[in-house]
Amino acid sequence: MRDQINIKNLKILIVSPGTGYSTLERKSISDCQYLRDIGGNPILYCIKDSLIDRAADKLSLPRMYFKGQENNRFFMIKFIFDLRNIIKTENFDLVHCYHFKSLWGASLSLLRYPKVPLFITVNDFLNKPIRDLVRKWLFKRVDTVLTFTESTRIIAKTSLPISAAKIKNIGVGVENYYQYKNQDSSERVIGSIITSESEFDNLRTIIFT
Repeated sequence: MRDQINIKNLKILIVSPGTGYSTLERKSISDCQYLRDIGGNPILYCIKDSLIDRAADKLSLPRMYFKGQENNRFFMIKFIFDLRNIIKTENFDLVHCYHFKSLWGASLSLLRYPKVPLFITVNDFLNKPIRDLVRKWLFKRVDTVLTFTESTRIIAKTSLPISAAKIKNIGVGVENYYQYKNQDSSERVIGSIITSESEFDNLRTIIFT
């Protein structure tokens, strides 16, 4: 990353080449919109005509398209070559992934560009720690891991081969990512639905927010 760069001038590649529209896809859209609105230069890297592409189109967000398909057996090979070509031709200040599946390809693609930071936002619990040598080696390229909840951050500390200092809990990002046009009232209401004991973490998130 260039020294003393202003966040409003950041050129960020938001990597989300999936076909679903889960919390992570919505977060990537939210981040992209926020960065654009403060004067940044985010580009969403996604699959054309996917749900996330349609959501981005409604907001007129800039996009670049992955030329393959998520369910293709050669997804990772095509993804790596496609992403490597984009990074080679564009001058990005930061690359931000929103799924582990795309992280490995991004890590490989950025090996030749050590000055470009690599972030990943995660919101799911890992079943077991990453111990295989290949993925541990690729994870060394990651600069920062962002989580939605404190409990996810704690699990990430024990599951991911990365320094605990590089794992940050950003919460749901209400203050940073949602802008209110109506400023007449200072009241804001935030809700959370708890349907089982396994979702008590939602309550922790809402209190943290």
